[in-house]
Amino acid sequence: ESLVETSSGEPEQASEESSASRRKTIEEIVVSARKRSERLEETPVAVTALSESTLREAGITRLDEIQDLVPNLQIHGADSGAEANFVIRGVGTSNTDMAFDPGVGVFIDGVFLPRSVGALLDVIDIEQIEILRGPQGTLFGKNTVGGAVNITTTKPKDSVEGFALVRPGSRKTMLARAMLNLPIDFGPFEDKLFTRFSFASVQDGGWVRNVPRKQDWSNRNTLAFLGSLRWLPTDSLTVDVSGSWSQDHSYAAGGQCVFIQDTGLAGLFTQAGYDVQEACDRSEPFRNWSNTSQLQETISYGTWGTIDWDIGEIAGIDLRAKSITSWREQDFRFRQDFDGTDLTIVQISDAGGGSPFDGKPGHQRQIQQEFQLSGTAIDDRLDFIVGYFSLWENGSDNRVVLSGYETAIRFGKENITAIDNFTWALFSQATFRAREWLSFTGGLRYSEDRKGIQQSNIDPFFPDQPADSEPPKSALFPSWTPMGTISVLMPEALLEDTPLDSLLSYFTYARGFKGGGFNGVLNPADINLTDFAPETLDSFEIGFKSILWDQRLTMNIAGFVGLYDDIQVTQLQDLSEEGEIIPNIVQVTMNAARATTRGIEWEFMALPIDGFRVSGSMGLLDAVYADFPDAPSQLDGQAISRAGETFPFSPHLQTHLSMQYALPIDLPGPAWLDGWITPRFDWSYQSAFHFEGPEVWSSNQPAYHLLHLRLSYDFLDDRAQFAFWGQNVTGTEYLQWSMPATVSSWGTAIRFWGQPATWGAELSYRF
Repeated sequence: ESLVETSSGEPEQASEESSASRRKTIEEIVVSARKRSERLEETPVAVTALSESTLREAGITRLDEIQDLVPNLQIHGADSGAEANFVIRGVGTSNTDMAFDPGVGVFIDGVFLPRSVGALLDVIDIEQIEILRGPQGTLFGKNTVGGAVNITTTKPKDSVEGFALVRPGSRKTMLARAMLNLPIDFGPFEDKLFTRFSFASVQDGGWVRNVPRKQDWSNRNTLAFLGSLRWLPTDSLTVDVSGSWSQDHSYAAGGQCVFIQDTGLAGLFTQAGYDVQEACDRSEPFRNWSNTSQLQETISYGTWGTIDWDIGEIAGIDLRAKSITSWREQDFRFRQDFDGTDLTIVQISDAGGGSPFDGKPGHQRQIQQEFQLSGTAIDDRLDFIVGYFSLWENGSDNRVVLSGYETAIRFGKENITAIDNFTWALFSQATFRAREWLSFTGGLRYSEDRKGIQQSNIDPFFPDQPADSEPPKSALFPSWTPMGTISVLMPEALLEDTPLDSLLSYFTYARGFKGGGFNGVLNPADINLTDFAPETLDSFEIGFKSILWDQRLTMNIAGFVGLYDDIQVTQLQDLSEEGEIIPNIVQVTMNAARATTRGIEWEFMALPIDGFRVSGSMGLLDAVYADFPDAPSQLDGQAISRAGETFPFSPHLQTHLSMQYALPIDLPGPAWLDGWITPRFDWSYQSAFHFEGPEVWSSNQPAYHLLHLRLSYDFLDDRAQFAFWGQNVTGTEYLQWSMPATVSSWGTAIRFWGQPATWGAELSYRF
């Protein structure tokens, strides 16, 4: 329930956008959380909407930076700068491998991104980001068991517009962006064909110093292009086509080695006479000793198109049809050091050719098609949508696990995993207004998710030798995802003589699921293509949305309980037999747990005086395993029960507060210098949580807070802006990822630290 002004992001409205924070009332917010445009305060869904102006005012340039603004949302970049782990209300995934599905769906203009690789996007030419909390299985399909992130890009307009921005910062950081909107305004295309082109580049020096290589890691080196075309062949038909290309050639955060345990591979190094603990002790939070490059390279490209046809009225039903078609591919490769020392204890790399360091990339391709038929009937008392969805995806992921014993039979083997997946679904949802103030919504989706996989292990040092492999395997996972909502919009007559302008209350039941799959991606020792089933979550939610005091205050609250079954749990397990020298370490996913989640979310925005805006949110969460027997301890591998243990990535409390005050400035000299100066601060707090395996102390993140500051000056009739900004200005040290799962198996524990204090300036111009 974002409490932010709506903005289309159109530069020709720059003056109106920039003055949004100086309005006397909070503007109406429009969302598409139910695949149709609705006022946020009348939408019975827990959704936060962040418009282009909100992102700009907060200085947000990357998708993971929205975490502070949304209750019960966690976004972690893992040990890779290009991968994103989204967790909503404690539900998500910590496994970013190709054979495993995410728990939170990410959509761009209705196009689903099924893989976490490449999902950590730069915020480029975005009109709005909607974060839907809770299961969204009926309308958005699989892998929305925790929720969905729905991103809408800005579409071409009918006038010449442009935008340019440069943003230098500390550590040799430079961000540059540009946009040009051009209508094709001649001949038969006049008022019918419009184009829009956007560009973004980021150069970030990084904040972790790697001593052996004398490099700065946690850097960013990205380049992105987005082109869009809008064609209006008739008054009732709109065709939108977009294409994008992006490249990320960065070095992920070097992990800090925090302790070594003489088990697994680390123990072998100790036995061989290496002082492993001394090598680990040299590591510091922002000073790394890894002897392997942390290269993270992703190239993504694709195109998508939408045909929207306003059919008109047929037999008393006002109909609209929509088609969404997309194609997307990406190549990716990476190298990761999982011990954080200058010893080659354990590393994972892309493999290919005669050497494991050739860097043969993984590849992923997807084709999606969705058809929708929506409409209204019975004197606009019934809204409905029916549709068909299909997604085909294939890809390969080539990895090798290396150690100082890399010629041993269980390590140094190239692990080639190929997937071939196809999903199709039929869905429908309808809302009936029994009274002007009372509505009933029901929906149902049937999905069939077919997963196919093949895996081979090849020794890259002897690539001509026969591969250890199994025949391709496939499994079919059917799922039903129903939902139902009762909502009451309080009649205006009952709100007279009260501070309330509007009050919506609702109760919702919804189901979501995360797709099943196969084990095998990181099993270099044994090929074990056993499948695991989908996990499901049944959510029960009650919520209230209100507007008060002549649209100067909005306040929304939601409470929820989730019944979480067949939870997919991934653990590294040591299956070594007695007497084996080289550990037999495999990654195993199983449907091993049940749980209950519950919590409360509260958001508000207030305009107490002209120009002064206060907004904030709070998320309370209790996500605890009810049943999780025989889980391997990440400390020593012994079986333990995790019943009563809190989920990973699930702080009990998240809160955020932002304030900004726009003050008019009348400077001597030319009139174009007159403008508005706006100081802003954003403060966020998270209570303690753990990444995985709280029995390993390095997995636990203590409570911490972050403070961001920004001072902007708008001039030239609000078309130009100059700003100073600071992120994490107090220099709080916090973790972005921890890997305790390697302790019992590889004998190492490493942590990856978040961005320290960063300062910079920004200059932008719109026309």
